[in-house]
Amino acid sequence: AEAERKRVEEERKRAEEERRTVEEERIAREFAERERRREEEERARAEEEEKKRAEERRVKEDEVLREVAAVREAAAQLASSSNPNALKGLRERREEAERMLAEQLEAAGGREEWKGVGIMITEEYPYSVLEVQGIVTPDSEEPRRDVINKGDLLKSINRIPTLRLSLHEVRSLVLGPPGTWVDLTFLRGGSRGEELTVRVRRHVAGLPGSRGGSVAGSSPPHSLPQSPEMRSRGGSAGSPARSFTQSPEARSRPPSSGMPPQNIGDARLLRVE
Repeated sequence: AEAERKRVEEERKRAEEERRTVEEERIAREFAERERRREEEERARAEEEEKKRAEERRVKEDEVLREVAAVREAAAQLASSSNPNALKGLRERREEAERMLAEQLEAAGGREEWKGVGIMITEEYPYSVLEVQGIVTPDSEEPRRDVINKGDLLKSINRIPTLRLSLHEVRSLVLGPPGTWVDLTFLRGGSRGEELTVRVRRHVAGLPGSRGGSVAGSSPPHSLPQSPEMRSRGGSAGSPARSFTQSPEARSRPPSSGMPPQNIGDARLLRVE
């Protein structure tokens, strides 16, 4: 009887130990799951905050570039004015807008993660579409090539006219946080053709090996905006695209626009020299 009692007691203790071990494992799993969820929530909050900051930077750049375009247009319209005070005021306003833009671009961080939209354009105004690799519209998750046509002229970006903007500034407007949307307005059939506005999503990481060059990699250093005087030397939409694959002698010569060649980076927008 005594031996039976000890056996029962030992079995009870083993069962108790097993229950305790199971409970401790359950508690450990629950703790690990809570920690995992907490870390995921913290990461999600950090990503959301960074996305919000990026969108705020994008909005600020749009505002500054809108002012740059407006003041350059006003200066161009008054270029022949006999009112020196008006011209001086516009010149000072333009210089201030361009200074603000340069500071904004220099201070903006996190742009290496920004994306483009999936098109290639010529290097000078009027910015003509060379190729459509694939754009994403609100009614389609898959990239499309049947909305924008080769030869369409890029008239405005988020209702900011491209007339007085350099290629670098056009690029700055197109690039943005991945997944955000940008409105592109095109003219089809020449400068007086049909106007077409398309909302497209920023989604493109890079395009290796296109037209002899590559747009994969980091964004180029920011350059100062072009003045209207520099822009007046721009080419026409009908000019043929030139390739990145040039001889060393050709690459050593400055491009006709007065700006150095640029690798557009994460946007599928190419500057072809």
